[in-house]
Amino acid sequence: MTRYNWKSRKALVIILFLLALGFTVLFFAGCSNSQMNYSNDANKEIAVDSGKDGGTDPQAGNTTIATDFDTSKIVYSGQASLYVDSYDQQLKEIEAYVKSLGGFVESLSSTVLDGKKEINQGYMTVRIPSARFDEFKNKLEDFGQVASVSINATNISQQYQDVNGELESLRIQEARLLEYLSKVASVTDMLTLEKELNRIRTEIESRVTRLSNWDKEIAYSNYTLTITQSKAAPVIDSPFGSLLEKIKGGFTASLNSLMNLITGIIVLFFILLPYLIVAAIIYLIIRAIIKKVKMKRQKKQGEQMEKQDLEDR
Repeated sequence: MTRYNWKSRKALVIILFLLALGFTVLFFAGCSNSQMNYSNDANKEIAVDSGKDGGTDPQAGNTTIATDFDTSKIVYSGQASLYVDSYDQQLKEIEAYVKSLGGFVESLSSTVLDGKKEINQGYMTVRIPSARFDEFKNKLEDFGQVASVSINATNISQQYQDVNGELESLRIQEARLLEYLSKVASVTDMLTLEKELNRIRTEIESRVTRLSNWDKEIAYSNYTLTITQSKAAPVIDSPFGSLLEKIKGGFTASLNSLMNLITGIIVLFFILLPYLIVAAIIYLIIRAIIKKVKMKRQKKQGEQMEKQDLEDR
């Protein structure tokens, strides 16, 4: 009986050990499968995200970053300041050159700075074909002295694509509304659809106008010029037309010259004053010496004359 119980216990222990070993193997196998599934899911998410970014190569399995920069829609503009000898002549030359490039003058204004009849400053805005923008910029030195130049390039490629995508979407909505409108029978539904159709068409017109304006800005670059006449052109006026002004100007000029002369003399006096003081002291010393010598000479002569008189007596 005892031997039988021992064998039964031994068998029970072996069975429990085998069961525990089996559960352990199953547990680790399940954990390994879970990790593999998680890793696969994570890799799939990375692949999907990379595919959305446009940088995943399914052949190589490597993730790359897109570095292309869209420069298909760039708006160029510039500003320059010119100093010219003859405003009218240079203005005509610039206008002619702009037309030769296929451009045009968009706006022009002139200003009189000194109150005379000469036009000595103007502002000109021109439109130049974008393909010849640099050619115009390099030509400016031939028209006068270029004081300043600034260039600006605005990349609107992304905005252009966004608005163009919105336009395509709106046109699809317009086509669907027209299709629904042809099938609807209710007047209420018809009015509702027409109202929505008008709204969609207004949005379409807005996008079309924006794209059209951008196309013009892209095709023709904007350049603003500030043209200043560096010296006034000679003008023939009557000699008596401003006689009083000339007299007044001459008198004022003479008075200014006199005041400048007096001022110069005063300044020169104070500059020479130390030398004058030294010269005066030297003069006084020399004069005192000469006077003393004369007095001695006169005294000696007097003594000689008295002595001679005594001898004669």
